[in-house]
Amino acid sequence: MPWAFWEIAGRGRFCSGVGGWGTLLDWMRTARVIVAGGLICLGGCFAPEPPSIHSQDPQRLIPAIEIAVKQHDQSVVPLLVDDLSSDDAAVRLYSINGLRRLTGEDFGYRAYDDDEARRPAVAKWQAWVASHTY
Repeated sequence: MPWAFWEIAGRGRFCSGVGGWGTLLDWMRTARVIVAGGLICLGGCFAPEPPSIHSQDPQRLIPAIEIAVKQHDQSVVPLLVDDLSSDDAAVRLYSINGLRRLTGEDFGYRAYDDDEARRPAVAKWQAWVASHTY
């Protein structure tokens, strides 16, 4: 290992102390650095969870919406209509943009409006979904 690692881990005294083994403090400091380094390395070893149109997590849902719309997957229309009532403005925005691209409709829905102002447009979307089969 590079000398700098041992310098940080044991402040240059890795082999100091009785019998050349170093003090308990040196060993504990070294162990902390090794564990911290290992955790940092492991942090990048796991793949993020895949996109899912059924996820409540916007980081998984929004990419799934994009994928479904690019594939012209009409089966996601009811799910996108449900997402028009999401608490997350980004989810609402991606949902309405996806619905516009898939259906050509928007029914006056604006993702940035408050709940009360969005309610009539959401009701129109729900009626529209009820009149179509997916």
